[in-house]
Amino acid sequence: MTAAAVEGEDEEEEDVESFTHADVLDIFEEGLARLVQDPLLCDLPIQVTLEEINSQIALEYGQAMTVKVLKADGEIMPIVVVQDASVLDLKKAIRRFVELKQQREGGVTHISCVTLAATPLAAAVQIRKQE
Repeated sequence: MTAAAVEGEDEEEEDVESFTHADVLDIFEEGLARLVQDPLLCDLPIQVTLEEINSQIALEYGQAMTVKVLKADGEIMPIVVVQDASVLDLKKAIRRFVELKQQREGGVTHISCVTLAATPLAAAVQIRKQE
């Protein structure tokens, strides 16, 4: 290697900034907050997941639908599933929705399948296709 090549590598290393993990997370969250301000994604929470972004995009393209699940306490849970979703897909989506909600609000973070199976979902599910 020539002296100029070694000197060029040293300059490149000096130009690269080093970030801590916390710094990178802060930068990512700031960028994500700007992204969520888009009219297409404005309904999503600030701590959005990639799955939620993909679901919202699928809704806009007509590839998914919102299933509104009415809980016994009167709360309506809008669950997004693909057009050809099975009952198992719906069950997984409900579990994921509840887990994310509990993580964001604090509280229990584990839901058993028995809990979901024991609730009378079939009678309370209203399917509304996004238009």
